[in-house]
Amino acid sequence: MKKLDEYLNILQEEFNVRIAIEDISGDFKETWTDCYEVRCYRRYENKYEKNICKADCQIAGANKAISRLNSAKGKCTTAVDPNRCKKSIESAMKNYMNKIQQFRQAQNNSQARMKKFQAG
Repeated sequence: MKKLDEYLNILQEEFNVRIAIEDISGDFKETWTDCYEVRCYRRYENKYEKNICKADCQIAGANKAISRLNSAKGKCTTAVDPNRCKKSIESAMKNYMNKIQQFRQAQNNSQARMKKFQAG
């Protein structure tokens, strides 16, 4: 019975970690889309400027998500399996770091296209 209780506790923790990661992921989408709506969509008419601004919003949202995940990682010390908890959160953080690189690349591409368009 003790093993079953430990197993159920681990499953509950894993579920809680996944819920926290999904909440942060939802906040990321809401953060960057709100930013885009307010700062980019109505402000710029040029699609390249909109794309550059969009990437700024996505980068800001991803940085906020990483910060929140880092805070959540601190709560892993009280988990039944702290290493598993930390690995799950670090994996999500790595995904956001990779997204930031992709957003920066998209931003750089849009800046290059805008320069060609303006020179053009």
